[in-house]
Amino acid sequence: MDTQDTPLPPRVLYQKIETPEDREDDFFEVQVAGKTARVFRPLKHGKRQKSYYVKFYIGGRQVLQSLGVDTKGFAAEGAKLKLRAAMEGRWDALDQSRLRPARSVCTIGELIEAYETKIQSFSVKMKDRTAAGYTSALRSVLRRVYPGDADEVRASALTSELVEKFFAAYVTEATDLVDRDSKIRGANAALRNARAMFCDAALKCYRGLSLPGEPSVNGQKLSPEKQFSRFLEGFLTTETLADPRIEHMRMAPESIWQMSQAALCLRDQFPALYVAHLLFRHLALRNDEAENARLGWLEKRSDTVTLPNGERRAIAGAMVIKPRPEWIPKKSSGEVPIAPAVWREIRRYSGAANPEDFLIPARTKTEREWIVDRDHGNFVRQWVQGHAKTSYELRRWAATIVARRQGDEYAERFLRHAPKTVAGRHYLTDHAPIAPITFRDCGL
Repeated sequence: MDTQDTPLPPRVLYQKIETPEDREDDFFEVQVAGKTARVFRPLKHGKRQKSYYVKFYIGGRQVLQSLGVDTKGFAAEGAKLKLRAAMEGRWDALDQSRLRPARSVCTIGELIEAYETKIQSFSVKMKDRTAAGYTSALRSVLRRVYPGDADEVRASALTSELVEKFFAAYVTEATDLVDRDSKIRGANAALRNARAMFCDAALKCYRGLSLPGEPSVNGQKLSPEKQFSRFLEGFLTTETLADPRIEHMRMAPESIWQMSQAALCLRDQFPALYVAHLLFRHLALRNDEAENARLGWLEKRSDTVTLPNGERRAIAGAMVIKPRPEWIPKKSSGEVPIAPAVWREIRRYSGAANPEDFLIPARTKTEREWIVDRDHGNFVRQWVQGHAKTSYELRRWAATIVARRQGDEYAERFLRHAPKTVAGRHYLTDHAPIAPITFRDCGL
């Protein structure tokens, strides 16, 4: 008889050997090379079953098997051997006992698609760009740990281990201590934005997907959202790195003068960047406000402000920041005064002719974002070295100028911060005008 035709006996995965340490336990965990498997007795019709089951995830695939034993010692040994077999790719060894069909956990791409499609239904204040920022942050976190397409990673990867590996990969890229502080702030911001995809309202977006998580706890059946929420606890609660302390330094008048001189060269070479610089330097706009600012937001005014020192400043108009059909401001609304010379420069180099035209000229929305977020940051960086941010430092500088001339209350209104006093919040309907930031303030 040809031995090659003789079927081999099934490989024994583990042997039943009783030990004194064996004892009853309905739920426990085992680990193999840092990978964890849960061992438990399931409930059926309100009664605890005798046989133990093992459950774990491998590459986003959920494995749930009966171990066929009713003592803890046997179950622990069998669970470890099965987990090791799965980690080594020996799936044939797993098939030697009863196996519930593996459930393929949804991918990150499926989570993102569900979030972008449904989030507006559960969070009406969520702007498209904000949602896109959250999904982009999640992809960024995953790319630091998993090579290739982040969308193909399984949702079971959202664990505390992912957070730890993400921070390790991000911070090790730093070239010096200053860069390390910047990397830490960037990593913390990316993780916070990624976690925003899994707030209570957002979890409703993922109904119908195959989500990781235990279907019940202590015999109590959980909804899919609750299962997923419990599974995400490690990802959502792992502490971020300690944010480095930011020392806000005063920008030297010499730096402002040099920056302003260099900006004059942009008028003919890069007018769109020049307009963006005016919006940052004289109106202290946020990035999102500058990108969305339209000609219709400018309102012509004719007013004069007398400063406490007796100096008079003319106002030619105001930038009106308020909720509009096409855009909602990040914080409170308000008006920013504009000096006559600044008004003329914006209107001359913007090129906007119709109320709906953007003040910063660009061929596409993406190009305008690059001008505001990337190009302007690169332009001013040489004069704001050592500061926490780049373009935002001009907002801080302008507020300091206003506060020094007219007081902190005027600076808060200039920045469009919510009033702190009861009178400011509920009673005052008319305010003394704020003096605009002029070219003279920049040393020109």
